Amino acid sequence: MSKPVKALIRDELTRRLEGVTSLAIVGLTGVDAITVTNIRKRLGEQEIRLLVVKNALAKHAFKTIDLEVACDLLDGPCALAYGGDNVVSVVRELLAIKKEQAEALVVKAAVMDGEAFASDRVDALSKYPTRAEAIGKIVSCILAPGMKAAACIVAPGSKIASLVKAVEELHDGEAPAEEAPAEEAPAEEAPAEEAPAEEAPAEEAPAEEAPAEEAPAEEAPAEEAPAEEAPAEEAPAEEAPADEAPADEEKAE
Repeated sequence: MSKPVKALIRDELTRRLEGVTSLAIVGLTGVDAITVTNIRKRLGEQEIRLLVVKNALAKHAFKTIDLEVACDLLDGPCALAYGGDNVVSVVRELLAIKKEQAEALVVKAAVMDGEAFASDRVDALSKYPTRAEAIGKIVSCILAPGMKAAACIVAPGSKIASLVKAVEELHDGEAPAEEAPAEEAPAEEAPAEEAPAEEAPAEEAPAEEAPAEEAPAEEAPAEEAPAEEAPAEEAPAEEAPADEAPADEEKAE
């Protein structure tokens, strides 16, 4: 390879890696071209780029972009994987590909914000939280005390509200039973309609008492009792013939 060609490749590699602070170094030895193509496609869906490089040119590019810590991690045929959300997501995806598609793929090392992770620390790096996960944990830690305080404040009110609702539901459930007598009210009012008939005799009571007022008229004959007793006084006169009956019998004899 001539020097002008090397210069062009070095400049292009430097341009592509410009601004990159985290990346993973991958070994593709033993992986066929079709599998590599499928790996590129899968990584591309997550905006992760896979670039095969020559170690000498890559080291020169690393020195240009202030990523010299990665120079000592290059060993044998290598490819650079970078992009995505962060290097943690890149390493996780590469390990998943190794498990599912290409057992020959090797994650040799990684660099995250100027810190180098050798092959023995790659698994530990994959368990680190991603940027979104780290922000979520920080936010939860900040909000946790406020959420606990709010829960302590709201809890009594919620309990009271639940009790009130339970009482309302209880009364709503009993409402039909209380209204049952109201439905039977017409049956109870039937006697009330007949009440005037029962009271009719009470209204006629004065008519029944009328004879009591006429009692003096009935007593009038009692005042005339002496007239009725007059024949009783004449009874001896009527008995006189009875006394004379023996005399008549004597004449007959």
